[in-house]
Amino acid sequence: MIAAEKWIQDLSSIRPGDRIEVWDELAERCVGTVGEVAPEFGVLWVLEAGTGTRRMFAHEGSRMRLSPLVRAA
Repeated sequence: MIAAEKWIQDLSSIRPGDRIEVWDELAERCVGTVGEVAPEFGVLWVLEAGTGTRRMFAHEGSRMRLSPLVRAA
């Protein structure tokens, strides 16, 4: 398993600027850049790639992992 495939267990390891994927039980819900993290509340805010929409996600009930950067062809 490569680093990008490891699910995040603790939000304290996440920093603003990290690229992240947020998944529910079956599918990917969001890919974007972390804007703010509140590990004490178990939430983070992500600027969604493509739309730039700011979305809040709770760590509980979601699966999260760092996303590898996509390189242009």
